[in-house]
Amino acid sequence: MENTDYVKLAINKFNSDKTPNWDLSLRDFICDCYLRFAPAVYGNYICEKIRQDLRNRFLNLKEGYSYSENRMSFQHVSAKEERGDIMHNFIYYETKVSFLGQNRNGYYLRHLRVWQDFHAYLICFIDCDNNFEPHFYVISSADINKFELSQQNGTRSANKNNENVEMCLTITDFKKTMLDTLNHLDGTSFDDLLNFMIKTRNDEEVKSILDMSYNQKLSTYTIAFRTKYHEYDVSAIVRGDAFKDIYNEFMESYHKMAA
Repeated sequence: MENTDYVKLAINKFNSDKTPNWDLSLRDFICDCYLRFAPAVYGNYICEKIRQDLRNRFLNLKEGYSYSENRMSFQHVSAKEERGDIMHNFIYYETKVSFLGQNRNGYYLRHLRVWQDFHAYLICFIDCDNNFEPHFYVISSADINKFELSQQNGTRSANKNNENVEMCLTITDFKKTMLDTLNHLDGTSFDDLLNFMIKTRNDEEVKSILDMSYNQKLSTYTIAFRTKYHEYDVSAIVRGDAFKDIYNEFMESYHKMAA
């Protein structure tokens, strides 16, 4: 015999409002998403909330801001561009969000697209054991290859002829220590993240990050492909050259705007 209470609960869930409440504080927003949405959905919502809060806090720090600053500040990046999901001052970030696993074994980073041309990962780990407190990390896109990555789907042999293979990574306590070392932020709070973003307004800071990201990306791509597929991948060099062109184009346009 069917339990009508379960049917009512299912109907209520089906008819419930699926719209995120963007007006909530970041931590309340995280908890609301955790309660109301599936993991496949809430990750994108939390990434967007982080972008919105960064943009609002950044622009509110200034009494006024120019049109160019508005255009360069925490813009959403379309997935079609394959350059992450946030652009700030022509630096592109790929945001990754992960809740602490219920088994407390660590955090899980999925769908790492190491071939894409963005400068850094913006990682948000949500500590469920500590009132769902978010902790932030910014690491160079090249530095992700310093961890032992696994293939997201399929086996190594099944993917040996595939150029672009999504990877994944589990961050345990040991790897988290390494992540702390690679983190460009002074801490892991939202304010630490915002302060780092503010610093990148200085062109020398921007140049340093881009140079590091380009040089390391060029070398780590070739190493990664040699190790995983036992062959030299010429397209890795092509991607590196394209990345350098983007850097040169950015610095030229940046100095024209600053003049």
